[in-house]
Amino acid sequence: MLFLKKEESGTPLTSSESRNKRIYDINSNAVGSYLQLLDQTIAKEATCDILIPLYSKNFEENKNNSVWIRRAAGRLDGKDCSDDPLFVTLVEQLHNLEPSADSAYYLGILNDKQGNGDEALKYYQESVALQTDNYRKANILYKIAVKFRNAGRRVSARDYAEQALSFQPSLGRAYLLISNLYADSANGCGDTQFNKRAVFWLAAQTAQKAGRVDASLKRLSDRTAAAFNGRAPTKTDIFTEGNEGTTIRFTCWINRSVRVPSL
Repeated sequence: MLFLKKEESGTPLTSSESRNKRIYDINSNAVGSYLQLLDQTIAKEATCDILIPLYSKNFEENKNNSVWIRRAAGRLDGKDCSDDPLFVTLVEQLHNLEPSADSAYYLGILNDKQGNGDEALKYYQESVALQTDNYRKANILYKIAVKFRNAGRRVSARDYAEQALSFQPSLGRAYLLISNLYADSANGCGDTQFNKRAVFWLAAQTAQKAGRVDASLKRLSDRTAAAFNGRAPTKTDIFTEGNEGTTIRFTCWINRSVRVPSL
């Protein structure tokens, strides 16, 4: 607009230009108010059946518009339409345009829900790399540890649980995860029945750490440790073996050692 350029340059407007500027401002405000009202109406009234075809139709022309994509994804999520493939497409495109720890983590969750474990892990790991908040980084690492535990990959599960603890030492549930990994491996570690059962001492000691770093887990960690100690060698077993105070090293994946208690 000519009068806008004149105004920016400091040149006084004529009475006619001042009148046109007032009309322009009124119309602009009216249009802005209408669009805002329309946006609010869509947000309130629209359903997945309306939003999905609408955004699908307009995606191609807006696929490089991060503001449009963020708004569309937010609206679909707000209307519980996040199970639709379009939502995944929107979030993936937003991540391509503006990758962030949050978008990567969200893509991890979405792929998890769809059963795409490898793809989910890729996004979780990317989220860890992009994340600057240690608390959130630790929780993502713990989530990855759980995935590996469920997949039977114990070394990786412990590794990620320990990484989580390095960023959040008070993450007691990571210790509980590790202790259960040890307990589940008792039959596969140790060359004698005594040494196999000795794994439960290590599991119990690890479980107790959970209660020491997180008071809210104290009861659970004590109960877990007591259960594992109940499966470890008894004093009679120690007396029979004659190995009081000796150190037992587990050469399986655990690669840790435990000291036989004194009688």
